[in-house]
Amino acid sequence: MIVLAIALCVQQDALEEILRAPFSEARANFFHAALEVPPLESADTLPRGTVYVRLRAMTARSNEETKGAVRKDDFDGMYEEFGALVATWAPRERVEVTARAVYAGWDEKQDRFRLFDDAGTPIVAGESRKLLGMGATHRHANLSVFGVGAKWQFLESEAGEAALSFSAKIPFGRDRDLTHAGTTDVALALLAGRTFGWGALHAQLGVTVPFGEQNLFEDEAEVDLNPFVFAAVGAVVPLGDTWAVGVQLEANTSAFRDVEFLDGTAVNAVVGVRKILFGRFVAEAGGGGGFDWSSSYQFMAFASLGVVF
Repeated sequence: MIVLAIALCVQQDALEEILRAPFSEARANFFHAALEVPPLESADTLPRGTVYVRLRAMTARSNEETKGAVRKDDFDGMYEEFGALVATWAPRERVEVTARAVYAGWDEKQDRFRLFDDAGTPIVAGESRKLLGMGATHRHANLSVFGVGAKWQFLESEAGEAALSFSAKIPFGRDRDLTHAGTTDVALALLAGRTFGWGALHAQLGVTVPFGEQNLFEDEAEVDLNPFVFAAVGAVVPLGDTWAVGVQLEANTSAFRDVEFLDGTAVNAVVGVRKILFGRFVAEAGGGGGFDWSSSYQFMAFASLGVVF
């Protein structure tokens, strides 16, 4: 009975922490969906021994075109995460480790990635097949990414919490599907937060560095992926013991500074709602939109279901 009581107490503490946490939706601006752009996280950690498993789905559409003197660049992409399985474990106090697998894809018939160099040559890998009337690009949904991560809370005080997070994205699946960039991306971030009587504030600032050769663009285009900065702030307000609502502002600089069409900074707003179900299940849903459609997605929607052990 004592062991059961302790387990229930730990589970309740974990649910209270999750209720105040920011929404960890994918940040899928233009081709950044293929890279590691970590979601906003809490600077707090789950109680020792807790395991939190989530299944997430999301969709995001990016659509923009620009006319130049020689060509018209046109990006219209619907990115779909049909299922992202994310598991987080707290092996000790103030430490979390995370693993994820992502099943994702683009709508091969609708999507247009018509980006050109100064000579008018298509630069996105495989897109010339469409432009030359040879049929669809045969991009399909697939298990495209494995990821790992860790978080260490190094400060906990009345003034707030602070933590360091690490994550890495490992490409998997077919290159021509463009659901990963072919690079292994490593991200480091500083997280901060503070809990108030009404809810919690969260903040994030970090950098992602891609390693290896990219496969999003044709070799002849000589495009290199650049390190980029990401940041976010958010507020979450619990409504009673089982409901919470939140709003987040997210941004990242561009990894594609060699491609003029894609070199803008993306800034998005996200809203979400969370509900604890049956004592240990956590449901989330929400959406967002970009402030500048020349660099951000037009809209995004997400939903997830998690369970605490």
